[in-house]
Amino acid sequence: MYTTPDLKELRFALDSSQVPMFAAERPSSRDPFEFIHVNRANVAESGIEARMLVGKTPADVLPPPQARAVISRYDDCLRRRQPLRYVEHIDLGRGPRLWSVTIQPVHGAAGWERIVGSAIELPREHDTHHLERALDDVRFLSAQADMQMAQLQHGLDILRDDADPALADRLDRLIRLCRGLERSVADLREASSASELPDTSPPAQTSHSMTVRVLAEASVRDI
Repeated sequence: MYTTPDLKELRFALDSSQVPMFAAERPSSRDPFEFIHVNRANVAESGIEARMLVGKTPADVLPPPQARAVISRYDDCLRRRQPLRYVEHIDLGRGPRLWSVTIQPVHGAAGWERIVGSAIELPREHDTHHLERALDDVRFLSAQADMQMAQLQHGLDILRDDADPALADRLDRLIRLCRGLERSVADLREASSASELPDTSPPAQTSHSMTVRVLAEASVRDI
């Protein structure tokens, strides 16, 4: 769904997520990135209107050092063809704020390149109490998600047993998507249990991102 060349479809997919997300794109590796969408959850989280970002480059909206760092990470993500997770300071005119960012590379068949990312604001840079509470929330909510996913899979299994072959095939795809989500939630819980406080070191590869894992395993259009 995030690999579609149809921007209207991409915007719909991003706006369907409750996670603050954004997308940036360039026609080729020689061209600058432009932000092409900021979803509603991101607007609510950041307080920054989409019109302030969409159609603009990082250099248009960020101080030069921050813009260079953002572009460098996008380039690195696309070059590696792997997701990146990092923490960064971003100042969009309302003072510097600390964000935990995960970005996913997308390479279009026509040569265009896209970054799809999620961004969660961290409460305070050195407030370990708030960060630990946030990690506790992740652990609790992931456990709740596990229970709900198990109930959903059980219901789908029952429906599949009584379904005609065409419907059973579609239900099989939904069940596979649920299993991918289940594994991703488990990865998220494991990562939160092992996490140290974030730092602002150069971006490192990550093997755990619920958004990235689900995107890689299934597309809504395949269901």
